[in-house]
Amino acid sequence: KFKNFGLNTDFYYDKNITFKFDKENSIFNIYQKYSGARAYFLGGNLKNISINFSGLPETINDTLNNYPFDLNGVTGCLSFIGLDFQNVSISSSNSNCEDSVNLINTTGYIKKFNSKNSARDGLDIDYSNIKIEKIFINKSNNDCVDLSSGKYEFVELNLSECGDKALSVGEKSIVKLNDLEVFKSTIGLSSKDSSIISINNAKIKKTELCFEAKRKKQEFSGGIINLNHYNCNDSPIEIDPGSFINYY
Repeated sequence: KFKNFGLNTDFYYDKNITFKFDKENSIFNIYQKYSGARAYFLGGNLKNISINFSGLPETINDTLNNYPFDLNGVTGCLSFIGLDFQNVSISSSNSNCEDSVNLINTTGYIKKFNSKNSARDGLDIDYSNIKIEKIFINKSNNDCVDLSSGKYEFVELNLSECGDKALSVGEKSIVKLNDLEVFKSTIGLSSKDSSIISINNAKIKKTELCFEAKRKKQEFSGGIINLNHYNCNDSPIEIDPGSFINYY
C-alpha cells in the first residue's frame, strides 16, 4: 500500500502496519501488528520531522519471520531508500527484522537516532553520505551499527549491549567520529575491507575485543583505524596483516 500525506517522499507499508501522522507537530508513528511487518519511505526528502517505529516486544527472541513483502530484499522493519534527510529524528523499539532501521542510498543530516531491543542489527546504513548528530542504541542481538560502502560522520555514538559488534564498518566506508562510547558488547569497533575510521575520543568498557582491523572479503584490502584518545579498559586489540591502527 502507498500513501503520500503531502510529504516530499512516498510511504509504502504492508497490511500488518498501522500508522498515525500528526502533521501539526511533524510526528509520524508506525506500528507493527504482526512480526516482520515492514514499511519504507522511498525517494524525495524528509525535513523537520520525527519518525517512530514500534514493533512487538514479545517477538524479539523468536525466530525471524520472513514475512512476504515485495521489496527486493530490503531487510529493515523500517527503511529509507534514495532520499535526503534535513533535521530528522528517528526512533525504533522492539524490532523483529534483520535490521531495525535500514538507510540505503541516503544523504543529508539526522539530528538523533534511538533504538532499543532489536532482534538483529539496530541501524544498518548502505551506500550513503550522511551525518548523524547523536546515536543511542541499547540491546541489539547482532550489531548495534553496521555501515558499508559510504561516507559517514557522527558526533556522538552511545552503544550498549550489542550481541556482536557495537560499530561495524566495511566495504570501503570512510567514517569520521567524535565520541564513541561502548558498554557490554562482544566487539567494540570493527574496521574491515578497505574502510577507514577516524575517532577523536573512544571509551570502551566490558567487551571481549576492544578494536579489530581486518580483511574479510578477498576483493578488498584491510581496515584502518585512526585513534586520538581512547580507553579500552583492558580489553584486547586485534590487527590482521595488511590492516593498521594509527595512534595520535
